[in-house]
Amino acid sequence: MFLSKRSNGLYYVWFFDRDGKRQKVSTGTKLKQEATRFLVDFAQKQRSEQAQPAPLKLSQFTQDFLAYSACVHAPKTSQVYATALQEFRLIVGDLLLSEVTPRMIEEFIRAKQRSVTDATARTYFTHLSAAFEKGRQWHHIATNPFKEAKKPSVAEAVPVFLTEEEFNRLLANVIDGDLRALFIASRRM
Repeated sequence: MFLSKRSNGLYYVWFFDRDGKRQKVSTGTKLKQEATRFLVDFAQKQRSEQAQPAPLKLSQFTQDFLAYSACVHAPKTSQVYATALQEFRLIVGDLLLSEVTPRMIEEFIRAKQRSVTDATARTYFTHLSAAFEKGRQWHHIATNPFKEAKKPSVAEAVPVFLTEEEFNRLLANVIDGDLRALFIASRRM
């Protein structure tokens, strides 16, 4: 990047764009001091633009993330990520990652809770949150919208107790003596 004075007396900044093509932009001044200030500001702006990756759509991010996941996660975990990202994209659309809002996430969870168990909806949320956190670390998004969304809760399982009659029927059908002794011991606890 450098300054050049043209025949009209104006200074121009010459630089290479993202595609490697040489470009110029006018500083709008004939004074070298002002042109130099323009050059410094322009160079800082160019560096900050090049440091930020281009906006990424959900489908592109899914491909990148699943390639990464295949290297660091077990195959079953990668499959859960793939399913969660696919389901999310089907409901919210192929948006830019930066366009995903906590409200969209909560609507997605509500939609999934109508068709799957609460535990599965929570699994989707957890895996999507982790994927978006990786997107934040890769600088595709400034913040993870899942951090602001409400995590779905799962009702605690109520323990099942046997009545005295049910327990006696169970013992009557147990043939293994060690297992029978274990049941009797657990009953006294």
